[in-house]
Parts: sequence; C-alpha cells; structure tokens
Amino acid sequence: MTFRIIILFLFLISCNTPDLKFEITKTMVGPSHAVVEYKFSGTLTNLEKEVPEFMRGKKYTFPACTVFEFKDDKIIREMSYFDQVAFLRQVGFFD
Repeated sequence: MTFRIIILFLFLISCNTPDLKFEITKTMVGPSHAVVEYKFSGTLTNLEKEVPEFMRGKKYTFPACTVFEFKDDKIIREMSYFDQVAFLRQVGFFD
C-alpha cells in the first residue's frame, strides 16, 4: 500500500513539474533498516485546479528522507519525511 502512495505522489509531482529532478544523495543500510536521503527539484508548471495560480513558474528544491524497516527480507514499515514549509516558502505560499 505504501509503495502505491509513493508512486501516486511522484506521479502527481511529475504532472505538475515536467522538469522534475530526483536525486538520491545518501543511503545507509543496516541489518533491519535502510535510510535513503534524496532531493526533489523542478518548476511548478501544470497546476491542478486546486493549486493557486501564483505558484505557476515557481522553482523549488527540497530534501526528503525515507526510512525502511525490514523483517524476513520484506519491507514491513516505511516512513517518509520532507520539509513542507520550506517547499511552500519557495513556491510563494507565504508571500
């Protein structure tokens, strides 16, 4: 289920941001956990009807992190984090 949510999130971002770049910046792997740090960047171009027009053309870059927990070679938990306020600042939400 979580993987489907991640795919949907990436699809929605890629629809709004045709120049989307996704870069893995660091990985850490242990016996029961893995951490992946990455960065999204792009320009909001194709806005959905709920997104304010003032966000069109705004560039953004933000780091994110996903922590995976494993058991018996299967992912049993996934948690993703990103700084939503930093993203909203970059697209003019607080102006």
